[in-house]
Amino acid sequence: MLTNNSSKIPHIKTEYYCEICEYKTRNKKDYNKHILTSKHQKHVLLTQQRISLTNTKQDTKLPNTCDLCNKCYGSRVGLWYHKKKCMEVKDTTMSGVIDKTTDDENKSSITNNIPMELILEVIKQSKEIQTLLKEIIIDKEN
Repeated sequence: MLTNNSSKIPHIKTEYYCEICEYKTRNKKDYNKHILTSKHQKHVLLTQQRISLTNTKQDTKLPNTCDLCNKCYGSRVGLWYHKKKCMEVKDTTMSGVIDKTTDDENKSSITNNIPMELILEVIKQSKEIQTLLKEIIIDKEN
């Protein structure tokens, strides 16, 4: 007699991924359906155009091309969604240093251009407004 005490082997599903469209699924039927869609066909065509352009060494850029990884997209929206996910980094250490120094310069220039008396006056007016609002709230509660 056979018992069911043997350990269960987990079933690992294969993940199907379309690198051109960044589409992934665990169902082969859905993947095959994706391959036949017009969206996928457009992406394949754009990819082939990009490859032919790079082979001919032309510097012309397609209108919806990612600046980081040079992927081509059929619409601005597709490019916008891609840019949100694009993981290629352009020398973050150097750009981080440049951004930090420009931010520091901007902060000091802003505070240097505004007289201290004006800042104190604005703070004083803000406190007066707060006290007036408190009084109004107390009056409405009564």
